[in-house]
Amino acid sequence: MPDKKRINLDAQSSRDENEPRAFPHAKIPGEILSRIAFWAYKGQGVETLLRLGSPNRAWRTACEPLLFRDLVCSDVSEVVGAAKVLAQPAGNEADSPLRKKGSILRHVEHLQLILETAFPTNPNRPTLLGAMATVCSECTWLTSLRVQARSGAVIQPFDALFPGGGSARKALASLSHLKLLVLDNIALWLHELTVLMLGWPELQALAVSCLRGDCVRSSSTSTDVLPCRLRNLRVEQSTLTNEMTAHLLRDQSNLRFLSLPVQGLTGRTLAELEKVMPNLTTLDVRDSWASSKLRARSKTPKKNDDKVAEMDKDDLEQDEVTLPLTSLFRLLKSTACPDTVHLNRTLAPSDFFEEKGISQLTACMVEVENLSLDDFPPTSSIYGALAAALKADDLPFLKSIIVTSSTSATSSAKKTTQSKGLKALEAVAKARGVTVNSS
Repeated sequence: MPDKKRINLDAQSSRDENEPRAFPHAKIPGEILSRIAFWAYKGQGVETLLRLGSPNRAWRTACEPLLFRDLVCSDVSEVVGAAKVLAQPAGNEADSPLRKKGSILRHVEHLQLILETAFPTNPNRPTLLGAMATVCSECTWLTSLRVQARSGAVIQPFDALFPGGGSARKALASLSHLKLLVLDNIALWLHELTVLMLGWPELQALAVSCLRGDCVRSSSTSTDVLPCRLRNLRVEQSTLTNEMTAHLLRDQSNLRFLSLPVQGLTGRTLAELEKVMPNLTTLDVRDSWASSKLRARSKTPKKNDDKVAEMDKDDLEQDEVTLPLTSLFRLLKSTACPDTVHLNRTLAPSDFFEEKGISQLTACMVEVENLSLDDFPPTSSIYGALAAALKADDLPFLKSIIVTSSTSATSSAKKTTQSKGLKALEAVAKARGVTVNSS
């Protein structure tokens, strides 16, 4: 008679061959489980992470923070709701569902707040400020923060959302792991930004709708050394002086993307721009002083414009020498040119955007791969001039052209002129294998 014990052992060994052996999860440290979960998420995505977190509480605890890394609050009520969850005291998660949700939300890394107006007259402002302070103080692992005032509303002052000396501002300044900050439809002063950036040593990307300069504070601001090394800087509107712009660019040699309005490309701004130029892949600079001159000239009566044009023509007939390059293009010619360059009317006199002058600009951008033509009027000669430059193979590495035309002129004649110029450019570009996208 076979030994019963022997039969049980044989059956067990056969099961071991066909089934995976149970692994003692409880003996694995939580840090190791979290690391395994992270690499599973990076390598195979959310579905694998959901399966990995299903066996028991230890795996679920390791996987949950990765499943709730992003949090979007689309109005004040959602910000307040998130703050209520985060305000729950630490303790046993089984005691309260809110405590469990709070422990999960504390692992949020990417936070987006979409808000309405927050002026002092808004009755929800005190509640909102308290909620934002709680969210920023509890989500200590935030790496990206996007704060957006609703589009179409009046641009919001930063101090209305994060009052100076208030708990919300202090909580924001304490986000030491922050790598990306976006302030959409929000304006703040340079001295406010500088103080905050002193607490963000890991900040790599900054996008601000409006950056204002305070002349009274310029002397104290210039002495602060910013610890962060930005890779992406985007400012839509700016009233910074030349000195303030230079301070913002100081020691930012890691910059890859730069979009910034300046008040004249001279002095310290040009010197700091020269230092960051070698590593730039995208350059979008707009001269606010030159744009104001263009607006002033556009308002001048036509007779005066004709006189100015006749004077310019006489000057060119008397002096046929090469047009002097502006400081920016001299800089582009003497340093490594970025892969993507944005051209606009503020960067050079209008003669450079015609066939007789375009070759001087293209000689400074030989290595450009992507060219963006920003806000040129429909009647501009830049389209035909650029078509001639492509025929002459002045831009051998060019791959794409993006045309963002000015919408100020809508007459049928100007539209016809624009279509002719674009058609000529598109035809030459197609023959050269260059894509053209217009909007």
